[in-house]
Amino acid sequence: STRALTNAFLQLKENDVKHTKAIEELKEDVNYIKNKEEITDAQAGYITSEVKRIAREVTGYPSALYRYAIHDIYKHLTERWNMGNKVRTTAKGNFQNVVEGLRTYKPDVESLKNKQLKNEATS
Repeated sequence: STRALTNAFLQLKENDVKHTKAIEELKEDVNYIKNKEEITDAQAGYITSEVKRIAREVTGYPSALYRYAIHDIYKHLTERWNMGNKVRTTAKGNFQNVVEGLRTYKPDVESLKNKQLKNEATS
């Protein structure tokens, strides 16, 4: 009958709206995970190893300036490239920003030497 077909159609339409809403909620959850969850251990390890590599290239290793370079790179990434206060707390959505920050880091060796001298003077 026409009434049965109309009811069946309305039921299908109602189910379609429910499914569409459920899909949208899943998309929101996926985006949250992609962007807000913390980076993986592998990503954190990559950042840490790159920071050390750059510091070695800048200062040579072993060097008295090495630890100042490490600190300077982390400060650069935290202040300008959205790295978390600790590497591991960086949001997944910011990982590429941090990688770009590593790529663009330009050391100021003179500033690093001044920090070292200042620290030695107060020690």
